[in-house]
Amino acid sequence: MERITGKRARETVPERFLRSADEIVLVDAAVDDMMQRAGTRGPEVLRLLSELREQALLLAADVIDGQLENYLQSNGVELRWGSQERILVCVTPRSDAAAMLRSGRRNADRFHGSLLVCYVRQAGLGAKDKATMDANLALAQELEADVHVLDCSDPIAAIIRFAREQRVTQIFVGHSAPDRWKEMWSRSPVDRLIKAATDIDIRIFPHPQTS
Repeated sequence: MERITGKRARETVPERFLRSADEIVLVDAAVDDMMQRAGTRGPEVLRLLSELREQALLLAADVIDGQLENYLQSNGVELRWGSQERILVCVTPRSDAAAMLRSGRRNADRFHGSLLVCYVRQAGLGAKDKATMDANLALAQELEADVHVLDCSDPIAAIIRFAREQRVTQIFVGHSAPDRWKEMWSRSPVDRLIKAATDIDIRIFPHPQTS
């Protein structure tokens, strides 16, 4: 928490206390309220809130997994985990993909799953966009992701088709993008993605607008 916020909490609860709890309830802050209180720092606050939420959810999931494991062992039930998490991170030439990629890596490691990365190729990229895209894909490879470059005139259709072929369970995507990318994805790309991915969890990351 100190790494994310840059501040040290004066009062803390020992992690062992949380792990011994019979029940955990996550209490979240409303996004609209946070934006009003943050003012011009809204985008930065949303990014911090997203990271804090992720840490809370991962800890809660870990506690629940431990409770399930203890219950099964105490009742003589052999542990048989079903399907693994398969996380797909969608990167674009101009988006800040680092946060999505690192979050995807942490979640894949936490759930002993797989991390996949896809980029729907765009024609006519400028030198700056190409360099950014190369850096995004290089980071994905550094994080040991399974990287795929797709060719399709409809990025949403390509991502959904690829996700189903790869049995993806979660898709990470940014909610804002430059005008050229918006035009390619239609007026509401995230809405299209959510509507099409009826049985896949969508996690939306706020990306700052760039010129």
